Amino acid sequence: MVKMKRKLKKIGKILHYSPIAPNILIIKTREYLSPGTVVFDSNLRKIGVVIETFGPVESPYARVKVNSNDNQTKYTPNDDVFVITGEKARVKWRKMPRNGIKRR
Repeated sequence: MVKMKRKLKKIGKILHYSPIAPNILIIKTREYLSPGTVVFDSNLRKIGVVIETFGPVESPYARVKVNSNDNQTKYTPNDDVFVITGEKARVKWRKMPRNGIKRR
């Protein structure tokens, strides 16, 4: 079993809350973030999860769904956001069914 080191990596800054949904933050990122990436603040509290990355490739933006149980915490513009690197999601592979077809 290989142990991987986990590192905190700054990925951007908070711009504002979404005008459409009060539980969505818009952040300016330095790189593409895949959906499902967990985002943290400077105190290592979980802000939420990336639901979409959009905008230009060189400097994209991301929509982050804020934790529903964290309503009292208000994030302000220009707060730094971080991700923890070094952990990769484990993918479970399974064999596809053959549907009764036999190969010769």
